[in-house]
Amino acid sequence: MIISGDVEKIIFRNEDNGYTVVDLRSSGDYVTAVGVFPEIYEGMRLELTGDYKYHTRHGLQFLAESVKVVEPDGAAAIEKFLKSGIFKGVGEVTARNIVERFGERTLDVMKTSPEKLAEVKGISAKKAAEICATLREHGEMQDTLVYLQRFDVSLNLALKIYKTYGARTEEVIKTNPYQLISDVERVGFQTADKSAQEVGITKDSDFRIRAGIIYTLKEASNKSGHTALPDDILKKELLSLLGFDETYLEKVECNIEDLIFLAEIKDYALQKLPYRKNDCKTTCASGSGARRHRRGFFGTNR
Repeated sequence: MIISGDVEKIIFRNEDNGYTVVDLRSSGDYVTAVGVFPEIYEGMRLELTGDYKYHTRHGLQFLAESVKVVEPDGAAAIEKFLKSGIFKGVGEVTARNIVERFGERTLDVMKTSPEKLAEVKGISAKKAAEICATLREHGEMQDTLVYLQRFDVSLNLALKIYKTYGARTEEVIKTNPYQLISDVERVGFQTADKSAQEVGITKDSDFRIRAGIIYTLKEASNKSGHTALPDDILKKELLSLLGFDETYLEKVECNIEDLIFLAEIKDYALQKLPYRKNDCKTTCASGSGARRHRRGFFGTNR
């Protein structure tokens, strides 16, 4: 179910995880909504998806599963938005002066011609630029959160991703979604892998296999305390992680060798054997099995 309303009062907010309790004015009634919210202020208009739930202590509440900030519609709503607290240095008087000058065109002016804001009494060119930059950043955050929802990412995790990359989030995911595993707490291989598939990275790509190798070794270290894994265990766990059968083993072995060559992982057992990348590619292509002698213990260099 979807409801929309204006934020009347923020009752509680945890800035670390975004959990928020808020009173909304929706269709003339007051609604208490709870859930993980992006940064919000009184006066903002929100669109919530979720359902009503009765709390034994607090009564009827709307449990929000997703939250979307809606741009204010009409001069009065815009004025309320401007003085909500999101714009540093903009209080009731300044907000009223801005709206009196530009009316319902205010937000369009701020987006397309920010210098015009300096025409308002009490706003310098520098302050005009700062106010409009805040609006732009706020819009970027909302666009990013909407973009991340296509990957079935929770709002809590989406906020963590946005805090890590900011306006670069979409670029990072399209370029290297597996980077999220090392950069963002609580992002595992499955989450990054779903994003990778959405942006067109194929199941058998070297890019995906290498990310899986490093993830498997790091998980062995983080969860079990292993500094390295025997190659047979590494390959078994990797095939399972990637959803591969034995026919992909040659490709997996070749990528392990490539990561050793690139110094992304170490072979602790066989440091003495020289490795040439071209030899690996030739062997993988021919299927000769010439590298089957390697029975190393692999660990990450990261």
